[in-house]
Amino acid sequence: LFDASAANGSPTPTVSSACATETLSEHSLRKYLKLLPDFDDIEAEEQALDIAEKYSCLSTAINFLLSWPAPAHAAKIAEIRAAELDGNRYNTVT
Repeated sequence: LFDASAANGSPTPTVSSACATETLSEHSLRKYLKLLPDFDDIEAEEQALDIAEKYSCLSTAINFLLSWPAPAHAAKIAEIRAAELDGNRYNTVT
């Protein structure tokens, strides 16, 4: 999900958009954030949450945001993208 390499060999807080569009991985994000210096991790986490909000599969995005936990982000996309919610996905809508 994230690009943890840089030219100087240290982690960088930039999100790899190619990987981010493929999957949302709580484990990968936590691992990546641990590699970053203080305060850079906060910026990278916010970038990741922004990507999750725009993720193509709404139920995956909501599940990721709730497990992170980032309930305010999950609520935001549930309101904005309400038309995309599938009422048959019980675990997502409850």
